[in-house]
Amino acid sequence: MAKLEVHMSADPQLRDKTFHLSQNDMVFGRDPSCDVKLFWDGASRKHFSIRGLRCDGTGIPTEWRVVDEANSSNNGVFVNSIRVREAILKDGDLVGLGKGRDVAFGSKISSRNLEYLFCLRTKADRAPHQNRLQTDLASKGAHRQLRGAARHPLHGHIVAGELKERKEIRNEGPAGQTYHPCKARVYPQSWWRASASDSAPTPCELQLQYVYGIRSFDTRDIVHYLDSNHIVYPAASLVVIYDIAHHTQQFFDEHDDDVISIAIHPSKKYIASGQVASLRRRTSEGRPCASVLVWNASTLKRNNRPVEEGGWKSRGVLARDLQHRIHSLDFDRSGRNLVVFGGKSDASAMIVVYEWETGRTLWQLTAATNLVTSVKHNPVIPTQFVQCGDRGVRYWDYATAASNPEAASKSASYLKLTRKPCQGNCVAFTDDGQAAIVGMQNGMIIFFGNKGTEIVGLEHIKDAHDGAVLCLLVCDGLLVSSGQDAYIKVWEFQWAGDHLVKPARLIRQVSVRGYSTKVHESVASVTSMDYMEGKLLCATNTHYVLQISLDQMELTDHRAAFHRSVLTVLNFHSGEARNSYNPGGVGEPARQPWALSGVCAFPLEQSEFICTCGDDCTLRIWNTNIRNLHRLENGRIAVADMGIPGVCCDVSSDGRLVAVGHRGGQFTVWDSSTMLCVLEHARSNRYITIIKFSPDCRYLLVGSREASLVMYDVRYNYKKVSENSSAHTSVILSADFSTDVKYLRSADADGNLIYLSVPELKSSRLSAFDLRDQAWFTHDCHFGWDKQGIWNFGQSLPDMNAVTVYPPKMLLATAEAQGTIRLFRYPAISKSAVHRAYSGHSSGIQGVQFTKDGRYLLSTGGYDVCLFQWKVVDPDAVLGQREPVLGMRAD
Repeated sequence: MAKLEVHMSADPQLRDKTFHLSQNDMVFGRDPSCDVKLFWDGASRKHFSIRGLRCDGTGIPTEWRVVDEANSSNNGVFVNSIRVREAILKDGDLVGLGKGRDVAFGSKISSRNLEYLFCLRTKADRAPHQNRLQTDLASKGAHRQLRGAARHPLHGHIVAGELKERKEIRNEGPAGQTYHPCKARVYPQSWWRASASDSAPTPCELQLQYVYGIRSFDTRDIVHYLDSNHIVYPAASLVVIYDIAHHTQQFFDEHDDDVISIAIHPSKKYIASGQVASLRRRTSEGRPCASVLVWNASTLKRNNRPVEEGGWKSRGVLARDLQHRIHSLDFDRSGRNLVVFGGKSDASAMIVVYEWETGRTLWQLTAATNLVTSVKHNPVIPTQFVQCGDRGVRYWDYATAASNPEAASKSASYLKLTRKPCQGNCVAFTDDGQAAIVGMQNGMIIFFGNKGTEIVGLEHIKDAHDGAVLCLLVCDGLLVSSGQDAYIKVWEFQWAGDHLVKPARLIRQVSVRGYSTKVHESVASVTSMDYMEGKLLCATNTHYVLQISLDQMELTDHRAAFHRSVLTVLNFHSGEARNSYNPGGVGEPARQPWALSGVCAFPLEQSEFICTCGDDCTLRIWNTNIRNLHRLENGRIAVADMGIPGVCCDVSSDGRLVAVGHRGGQFTVWDSSTMLCVLEHARSNRYITIIKFSPDCRYLLVGSREASLVMYDVRYNYKKVSENSSAHTSVILSADFSTDVKYLRSADADGNLIYLSVPELKSSRLSAFDLRDQAWFTHDCHFGWDKQGIWNFGQSLPDMNAVTVYPPKMLLATAEAQGTIRLFRYPAISKSAVHRAYSGHSSGIQGVQFTKDGRYLLSTGGYDVCLFQWKVVDPDAVLGQREPVLGMRAD
């Protein structure tokens, strides 16, 4: 009988359970009448059902169908991460539900948004019959085959027809075999002999050396000075401490999802960092929760004092009652208390104040808003802090909150100035602490203070920016502001008690519009600022980190795009630059976040270079030795503005050309020495998933989401040579050319491994058995005899996004949808193969690639828009233990 295993559950009572399926429907939902009751609030009363189809003679169903009940489930049903209305299930298919309200039918949901995951198992019931049949055939020394029938596409056993005996000459080597999820039969090389080290881990390890990325496209106050040479900022699930002089990084890695808020202790010795809700850290009820960690900036170790909160005990993990995300953090002037604003399960905001060293909660209250954009303590009045958000400005007081929580806060009045409600984006204080300076969404800067018993807007700067004011900073008696209009402005002002002595005067301004690509030009702006020793530290929503000399600033406009006062510290691929600060997406239409997916390595002679492409429409060449963008011979940085998002890329074996595949079906080819486009080919509307040059640079292979492979001739201006749309049945995942450019092997999302001839793209005359000793130029295919061991940890095809191999050092790495890199000894053939796991990405890893000299492993983190450079530690340790795999090349 088939069964349904629970792999993930938001309800602790369902974890690790197994449900046996019968001929009747099994209904899942929140309604008590359902066969399986779900306790997640996002589930519908009757969310989905699983029905048995095509019963055999015993009345036991042989096929199963999952159905979204009348399409009533707002959050959807997902089969292998794809949203469906109904689907036929196969053995090993994963049925999930989660936060998928905004996911279209046929689109993929991120694994971190799933709340429940069920796995269908049917093979166990048929395995005994299959084994008996194989034993019987083997005893007669012959293979038996069906006339007019085929083997079952998943299980491989005979399903119908008349037996016919066909004798074959057996090879002396091991027999071929299949494994889940690969449907094809795979064979070892003829010379291979088993070894005790096959299941051992590789002696090599990965050490994170550098992260090319920052999370600034939808965050505020996330870049800070620790001293004049060290800055701190978030990237994926890491917090990075960057040494400007030596161009090196250190990492705090104890978060498990996107870090979106940072606060610096007044002593600069401690850092508080907050993240979004995580599936790994949960509340006592089993719900995903956000978290705040306070850690030492020197030792990179978190405060490990026991914390008890909401019925949950942990060491040093704060804010586990917040189930959405951490909006904003701030230490008080003494450094003893930490204020946390975060989202509850309904996305409304809550304020919690901690004595962070002991983990004790001083008090918590509802923040009376959905979105908190900034919180700052008064530098003079130690018990006062100000909150900005989508419902204006509020003042809070510690002493009042302890004795009378209802009177702990006061709303500031500003309607006489703005005429209508307006969101507050950022806050700063005058030096005497008498006024809070707030940047508003309408471009106005308002000075708030006491007027009798009320807090009102006392003064204002009208139209300070053309668009929202995003950041404010008071330094050296000057007010610095940044806005949506891409300007940083310096204002001269003098505050006297409750008024400005004279109107604030603009004395300097500089534009940052030039620090963006064309796709970002209209929205490029600074979202975070800090100040130390005459230098402004700025992060833009286009993922630049800039250092601006305040003394060298002048009163310029957008025509002076690159002013001499501005120094580029860091420059990365960018995420989606939002028109306004709204990290939770409150009130905005749903949209797919931008991703960084394509990565490829240059040939051995140029092994220090790698190439990346992403949804920010740029193609970039990086130098792994200097850990920065490569500079061309003309002095320009190697960044090409493609105009359309890139999905995948590949470099020709001579290093001259870079091919990029795009979502709309186009592919482009670029000259790597000039970063100029040499070909723009509008192929079709098919989403391109892989693109690959042949080893001799003669052919270019393009694979699509519609299971199509097309071969182009590079020598004849990329003329179409052949196309095959029938060999595969699902999305093309990966492909490899043989070193002699006679054969191609390709894998798809249905588990097929197909061998085709080049350039015809017709079924190869040689079988997989005949090609077992064939040398392959690359080893990126998801399947093969040499990759059996990577599928023995419960993974399914949606879990494995990419595979890469470096044969000379016997290393194999996989990129997984859970954000983990696994490092195996190559070849990984044992079911008990041991691996090393590495985390840091906060999203599904889209690409992974060894450099051709084997010194580094590069990984692209998808929606976290980060490129990780991992150093292969002690790579020579595996040399000499076994001869390298014959015919396999690193380049």
